[in-house]
Amino acid sequence: MGAVSPAPVTGAASLDALRTASTTPTVLIGNKSVPVVFAGLTPQFVGVNQINVSVPTGTTTGNAVPLQLQLGSITTDASITMAVSN
Repeated sequence: MGAVSPAPVTGAASLDALRTASTTPTVLIGNKSVPVVFAGLTPQFVGVNQINVSVPTGTTTGNAVPLQLQLGSITTDASITMAVSN
């Protein structure tokens, strides 16, 4: 996802501070944008990004709802799916 703030020490976990992505990605569930609550480095694992979203009422439900990420001009393929229920 790119740069984070504050910058981590190379090769170190991020247990000392919350490191937020400098550019927040757009997350699409069922082709609709959903609120991103957090995007940045996961505290426990070196170099692993984490995105937390809120799934609003009215989001498409089903066993294979498309999940996509957009960052800049790049959008992931719509063939990645997830299960969504009420």
